[in-house]
Amino acid sequence: MVVYSVGYQWCRGTNGFVEDALTAIKDPEKVKIALKMNEMESWPELMEMIQEKAENKGITLEEMLELDAKWLIENEKQQ
Repeated sequence: MVVYSVGYQWCRGTNGFVEDALTAIKDPEKVKIALKMNEMESWPELMEMIQEKAENKGITLEEMLELDAKWLIENEKQQ
């Protein structure tokens, strides 16, 4: 991966994406979570259930998706 910055304004324009990407590269667990979240997002029926859970808990879809991804990863380790 190559990250090239043309200056401070460009970095600010990414809304923290560059910083988040560099942090994720340093943390393999965050990469696993992001990959699992992407996989989950490809299942429309699953996303409907996650949306409902998020609404019931009063949290955002993104937060619920991350929580479920973490849960799935942890349970995959135990099997």
